[in-house]
Amino acid sequence: MDRMITMIIRMFVRKGMNEGIRRMSTRGGNDRPRDPEAQRQAAQGRDNSKRARQVMRMARRFGKF
Repeated sequence: MDRMITMIIRMFVRKGMNEGIRRMSTRGGNDRPRDPEAQRQAAQGRDNSKRARQVMRMARRFGKF
């Protein structure tokens, strides 16, 4: 029973962390940037958020050992 609770808690924490990273990368908005500089900055933010999710995934894998 304890394992089931731990698994559910981890699932919700993982979803929350991913959503937080996505919101930070878009700065809380879903609007499309219009000028080229803003588009470049948005693309860089998406790349950084992707790397952050990959690092979190690797940390979870190492945390199991």
